Amino acid sequence: MTAPHDATLMQMLVRQYISAMETDDVEGVKRLSRDPATLEYPGGLKFPSVERLLEWSKTRHKGIRHMIEDIRIIASGKDAVAYVDGILRGTWMDDTTFEGIRFIYKFDISGDCITYTRLWSDVADTILKKGRTTI
Repeated sequence: MTAPHDATLMQMLVRQYISAMETDDVEGVKRLSRDPATLEYPGGLKFPSVERLLEWSKTRHKGIRHMIEDIRIIASGKDAVAYVDGILRGTWMDDTTFEGIRFIYKFDISGDCITYTRLWSDVADTILKKGRTTI
């Protein structure tokens, strides 16, 4: 990303990153992010690498897809913050499906790579509403 404030390229970057995460494409995620990029997930969980995050996620669900509704870019020079929100759908470990879980990602971007990822989601609320004790 050479042009400052290029919101279209930054939107493409976060879409590619999310797609790579969905398909467990570790090398793709690494190409799009600075190593090590901080990955922070609900409950204050911080992962030192994409490999550790994907290992952890495989204990929670068999697959997940992000239905992106909006991407907002706040840029300053070659740096930016991207907020991505939408709905999650997927399959739990017991083969039941879920959908309609809200999510928000925050990505810090420097130049052409993601340097920080933070996720908020309503997964815990969904679990409690369904009377589940595990995910």
